[in-house]
Amino acid sequence: MALLACSALLTAFSESFYWYAGGTDYPSRVVFYLIPATALLWSISRWPGSGWPTTILVGAVYGFVTEGVLTAVVYGGFPFDPFAISYTSLAWHAVVSVGFGLVLLHRLLAHSSVIRAGAAFALFGVFWAVWAMTLRLPPEPDDELPALSALVGNVELGVFALYTLVATAAVGLCHLLLGRFVRPDDLAVGRGWRIVVLLVGACWFAFLVVPAASWAPVELIVFLLVCGWGLRRQSRTAAPGPSLAAVICEPIPPRHLGRLTALPVAAVATHSALLYVDPSEQAIRTYLLEPMVATQTLLGWALFIAALVSVGRNKGPRRIILSSSENVTD
Repeated sequence: MALLACSALLTAFSESFYWYAGGTDYPSRVVFYLIPATALLWSISRWPGSGWPTTILVGAVYGFVTEGVLTAVVYGGFPFDPFAISYTSLAWHAVVSVGFGLVLLHRLLAHSSVIRAGAAFALFGVFWAVWAMTLRLPPEPDDELPALSALVGNVELGVFALYTLVATAAVGLCHLLLGRFVRPDDLAVGRGWRIVVLLVGACWFAFLVVPAASWAPVELIVFLLVCGWGLRRQSRTAAPGPSLAAVICEPIPPRHLGRLTALPVAAVATHSALLYVDPSEQAIRTYLLEPMVATQTLLGWALFIAALVSVGRNKGPRRIILSSSENVTD
């Protein structure tokens, strides 16, 4: 249940809130995302670190497996594409899905005040409403379209509201499961399942990704080794604190889920205002799509590099060593 809850939660942010197609085919995508979710949980249990660098680095593992094993997005059009590396692996999967959707949102639901949690959820609702306006642009030739025609093109406000409410409900249910029924030890996936996922992922990667990017194996190994180095160092040198597994499984009072209503309320209000303005396609591209993608891309790189620098500088907890001639008395 722990793995399925994490996959369902991450899928909601990585797919449903990214484009409408990820919501209409939600159940099948949850199964599809079991592969990167397994990589995420294995990283958390293998290197039980704490602090924000751990969150960013396990999020990067999740993002690189999603866009580097299941698709060839991370490799771009040539061996090193800075934009493709960050967007969407770091910019969306690591920051939005793992950083906000899995970790921060759970902490806010667990013990933050109503005002603080509501403000954070409302802020994400505004972000989602603005991003959803970019989905009204004509699809590119290789874009995936949602299974429901009502979610193609100019989506009506009522349909948007219903979609957002359902996606938010799925998020709330997943966090409730993690906070009420899952223990930190449950996040450690079994060896047999890891082997199955490794074999399935390797076959998918070899037959569907490598033919599209021959340099993919080398680049993927480098990405994961860098993340592994950072996570290993963070787990050994970070100051004592609650592990990421413990944070994800913090108990959540069911009544706190009501705070999530700030997300659809803010999203619908913002989207309604944007529909009233009725910007042109060019305006959406110039003032919404391009600035948001550029900002997220830079933020993804900035947080990833900052996490690596932070763990690289961390010398670990200081130890006080007394000479043999010193006596300690009560």
